[in-house]
Amino acid sequence: MDKNDFPSASDIVVEYVKDAIRSGKYHYGDKLPSEAEMADELGVGRSSLREGMNILRAVGLIETRRGDGSYIDNKTEENFIEVLGLKSGSTSTEFLILRKVLEVGSISLACPQISDADIDHMQELTDLFTEETPIEKRIEADREFHTTIMNVLGNKFILALNDMIYLNRMDTVLIILQDPDIITDTRNAHQAIVDALRSRDPQACIKAMTMHINHTIGHMVGLSATQP
Repeated sequence: MDKNDFPSASDIVVEYVKDAIRSGKYHYGDKLPSEAEMADELGVGRSSLREGMNILRAVGLIETRRGDGSYIDNKTEENFIEVLGLKSGSTSTEFLILRKVLEVGSISLACPQISDADIDHMQELTDLFTEETPIEKRIEADREFHTTIMNVLGNKFILALNDMIYLNRMDTVLIILQDPDIITDTRNAHQAIVDALRSRDPQACIKAMTMHINHTIGHMVGLSATQP
């Protein structure tokens, strides 16, 4: 085995904390053992321990409080959004392309697997896109419609990314889903997606979702252009 295949001491620290969080040993807000205790438990030097802790701090998994020690934190989502440049209400080209890739890729994989019950549920959500339906219900229906497709894949990373994207476009969703023309456009687009899913035709699904996201991008860019 090449020496590069062996984890470094700082890698051991990082993986230890990540595994402890995954296993439930540590939870959000828990205080970590002292540096001396952790170094002894992991069999690493203090300098390697600090290097590993610096990595964990940089990605938002721990917070160090001066004079008090280190605690399990959960700013990974916030930091990820910062890295991507996604802010609340953002309509940047990168943000919109990211959503398009996620949505189109998800439906292409979900099309052959999605159940009739899921498609029926998506039809019920589509039928809520009327001016008579309260705006809160339209927003929730829009989110659940797209999430239903991604749930089919059972991929936690896709679902987490979808949640981040949705939460960071809530401001624009609230505005555009009050426009009568956009409400009708969204209902028609969602209906085309439902029909494509019923056909079990991946290419039809990709086409329907691509058209929907392209129209949504147009609405969001148009909204951005009118903002002061």
